[in-house]
Amino acid sequence: MWNIPSQKRLDAIPRLYETEGIAVENKLIHLHFYIFSCDWYIVEYDGDDLFFGYAILNGDLQCAEWGYISFNELKSININGVEIDCEPELSWRIRPASIGYLFPSIGLHLAHSCIHVVRRFFQGASILISLLEGD
Repeated sequence: MWNIPSQKRLDAIPRLYETEGIAVENKLIHLHFYIFSCDWYIVEYDGDDLFFGYAILNGDLQCAEWGYISFNELKSININGVEIDCEPELSWRIRPASIGYLFPSIGLHLAHSCIHVVRRFFQGASILISLLEGD
């Protein structure tokens, strides 16, 4: 994982079940992990390994769902040398789920996806250059 969240960021995430009484659109997204067209938006954390959040796998919004996510499993994702990443603290701000990242009818998810495509293109190009140069 390229940008492992700091302990301070992890400690700021509500513990599991603390947001259970909060409507989905009002839940706060504290972290965003991504690789290619897969995104994990984190709402709760058990303080050890287990997150609760929203997962969009392979860009499939119709099958996206809320559920539990292992932090250790996320950190171990590596696809042909490309590791999962976490949105850096300087560029990520905590936001409600209703902003559009989880509800594409608002239209922001499309823009967000375009940004990730560009970012992943450059990440992939960097890896390809390293492979070609023999690093």
